Formats: sequence, C-alpha cells, structure tokens
Amino acid sequence: MKHHRKALAVVLASIVALAGCSAASSSSPPAGSGASAPASVPSVVSAGPSSSADSSSSSAPPAFSATLKLYHDKTTWQDYFVQLAVSSKQAKGVSLDPVPYSDQDAFKAFIRQSFQTSAKPDLFTWWTGGALQDLVNQGLVADTSSLWQQAIADGNATKEQAKYFTIKGHQYCVPLIWSPWVIYYNTKVFAHAGLSAPTSWDQLIAAAAKLKAAGITPFPDTSGPFSYAMFQLLLSGTDPKLYSGLADGSIKFTDPGVIAVMNKWSEMIKAGYFSQPGGKADFVGDLKNGKIGMEYLGTWFRGNLAKGGMTPADYSMILPPSVNGSNKVMIVEPGPLCSGTNSPNSKAASAFLTWMFTPDAQGKWSNLRNDVSFNPKAKIDAPSLAAFNQAASSGGYTVENMFYNQMPLPIATVALSQFDAFIADPSNPTAQLDKIQGAADSYWSQHK
Repeated sequence: MKHHRKALAVVLASIVALAGCSAASSSSPPAGSGASAPASVPSVVSAGPSSSADSSSSSAPPAFSATLKLYHDKTTWQDYFVQLAVSSKQAKGVSLDPVPYSDQDAFKAFIRQSFQTSAKPDLFTWWTGGALQDLVNQGLVADTSSLWQQAIADGNATKEQAKYFTIKGHQYCVPLIWSPWVIYYNTKVFAHAGLSAPTSWDQLIAAAAKLKAAGITPFPDTSGPFSYAMFQLLLSGTDPKLYSGLADGSIKFTDPGVIAVMNKWSEMIKAGYFSQPGGKADFVGDLKNGKIGMEYLGTWFRGNLAKGGMTPADYSMILPPSVNGSNKVMIVEPGPLCSGTNSPNSKAASAFLTWMFTPDAQGKWSNLRNDVSFNPKAKIDAPSLAAFNQAASSGGYTVENMFYNQMPLPIATVALSQFDAFIADPSNPTAQLDKIQGAADSYWSQHK
C-alpha cells in the first residue's frame, strides 16, 4: 500500500492559498501494490483540449448537446447536482440527470450490476483507494489519464493529487471533493454549557462529560458507513505511524498500540458519550436541534448543514486535538466522480469531466456546497475555512488519507462490519480486532 502524505500536504497548502484568497475577496490510495492488473485500460474518449476558466465561460457555442445520468449516494446534494447541471449545460452543452440513492449498500450493488447490462452509468460517485481499484481491476472505470495531464498542464490540478486517482500508472475519475475532516460543534450549545473550543484531548473529553451532564449527547452514533470514524480519529491522533502501517500491512490490527486505542474508544462508549447504536443518527438535525454537541466529519458536511438550515453562525469547526498531546494529524478525504467504461455517452462524459477540472466549474461546485476545492485557482466564498486551513498548514500536521480510502477493500469491508459490532458491544475489542486481522492476513498473503 502506497501512501502519499506529502501529496496531501502539498494540496493542503494549495487549499490554504485558496481559502486565504477567498476570505479577502468575500470582505473530505491505490490499494495493494501487488494486486492484479486491470482487466483492460479503457479510456474516456477525448473531448479535445481542456477548457480554461476563460474559455469555459466564453460565448463560444457548446460542443455537445447531451444529458448524462449521474448516479450518487449523496441525497442531500441532489439540488446541488441539479444546479451544477445548469452551469455545465451553459458551459459545455452537457446537462445532468442526477439519480440519488439513499441506501449506500443498494447504491454500491446497483453500480456493480449496471455494468452487466447495456445501461452502463455515464457518471457515478465512488471512493478512492481499494474501492476504486476493485472496479478498475474489472475494467469497469474509464481511464481519465489524458484529462489529468491537461488539467495539470493548465495548473488546475497537481501531480500529487493525481496519485490518489492513479492505479497501475493510469488515472481514473476526477476529484469531486477534497475535504479535510474536522470536529463540528453547535456554538449555542457550547455557549449555554459554558464551553469554549477544546484545544487538547483532555479538554475535548471534559467537554463531552459536561455536555452529557447537561443532557446533551456529546457525539452521534457512527455505526454504518462511518463506523470507522472514531477509530480513525483516535488511532491517527495517537500514533500516525500505526495508522499508516495498517494500510500497508506492516502493522497488525492486534498490535498493542491498536488495542489500547480500542480500549480508549470503549471507555468513551461506556461513559455514554455516543447516542444509542443502530438508531440511524440524524447528523444534521441532531446537531441543529442541540441533541448532539459535536460531530466528526469532512468539510463536505458544511453543504449538508446549509441544506438543513444551519448557517456558519450556528456551528464552528476545529481540527481534532492530538490524543497524546504531540501528534497533530489531519485526515483528508479525496472523493472521485467516475465515468463507466464504454458508457453510451462517453464523449459527453469526457467533456463534463474535463470541465469539472476548471476554475469556473470548481468555483460553482464548491460554493454550492460551502466547501473548498482541489483547484487553487477557483474562487471560493468560504472565509471561515481560511483560518482553519492556515492552522493546518502551519501547525506541523501529518496529513493522512481517510481510513476507508487507504485500506484494501477486503480489509476495509470486514473492518467496518467489526467496528459496527464493537459499537454495539464494546466489552471485548480484541475479538473484533482478531477478525479484522484475519482478513488482513488473508489479503496480504496474496498481495505482498
């Protein structure tokens, strides 16, 4: 497993420059290097040279007139995709018909099954790392190497960013999001409880205890798609080397340091710092209504909060404090937008994905979601992110990929289910770690 901490750090510096500029203008890995080669290396059909910010918004007539199906599991972003479609139709003649899936498992199953039919997806959201490599190895994802090369030449992306979308020397998909993970907190709830933003792990736990005493649940239940979240937060904040070592097999899930982190997580669950498991937590509603005090998610969640009626005055964000007081770590989530191999509208899909690299597209897309962009030339109206990103770049942070992205898919799949089991019954964490390590042993025995 190759890691690109340097790559993420370089991109984070670009985001800092972007956010700082926004504030002035406004007065969230290739898995298993030994995995088999892709079944084929299909390419997105070239749509011609990449459009610059000027040309994408020029009066030149669009080259296409097409509507692409975009399948996604981000239901709260449905309106954002609809609005993006208006801009892409004006710029490139390519509109979108976004199709949302509220159930992530159903979404994954649909995408995989669709490739067995004639109705291959034009565009779909996915995950980087092992999840993307799994589809690429089956020859299901269109190659976007030429799009990346042009975007890098235009200064709209970097080689460092491309590494997270690279498998066996080829790039696949384009960035849909590039989001640091942060802790959100309800400012009114904190003020009413007499709390300020915690700057240390001890202060964070003290805040959780005070919130619980006031009848407010400190954190939501994260079982399900985010079952790894607290493990990611605790392990990366305790020992970044252990965290990254799990992803390449050099560290075992049964390592004493990993067990100690699980025990710390167990203590937090037993202390009542999380809502009841299996309750399908309403991340937006519970934070807005003050049922939950804090949530740990990517900066992409700002868009969800805006859709739920929260303004930047209603919440604040902090970088997670170091668990052991010395290791400052930031988790970044690179999320892809992909095109299916031999999709019926491959030329139009290529035109749309090419446009998505441009400052024009990124300015529109990021501002719709109240988030930052991977493109440092995009004009982003998110001044509250400037100080946050500045702190991240200047505070000596180690930057790591999100747990689900950086783990090989067979290991990640078992890990998520075992973290769910642990959340439901945290009495014996070694039982879950043993099962995850069993999956890791099986995988690495064939891929090292």
